[in-house]
Amino acid sequence: MNETPAELVCAYQNYAAKKRSGKKPLDAIRFVSFDAETTSLDPLQAGVVALGAVAVLDGDIQMDD
Repeated sequence: MNETPAELVCAYQNYAAKKRSGKKPLDAIRFVSFDAETTSLDPLQAGVVALGAVAVLDGDIQMDD
């Protein structure tokens, strides 16, 4: 593999466009973004302090959801 990072990004975008052909545009899909607050950056020692989630639709965070 001798592709430059830009070539890899372009190849991925082409692949993703083919896979999404005929489907809903990504900005029309509602998705949920999760976040976790932990006591440490060490995954073997950290404890979970808080979890959060927000819904996103059309590029906008859905504050009423």
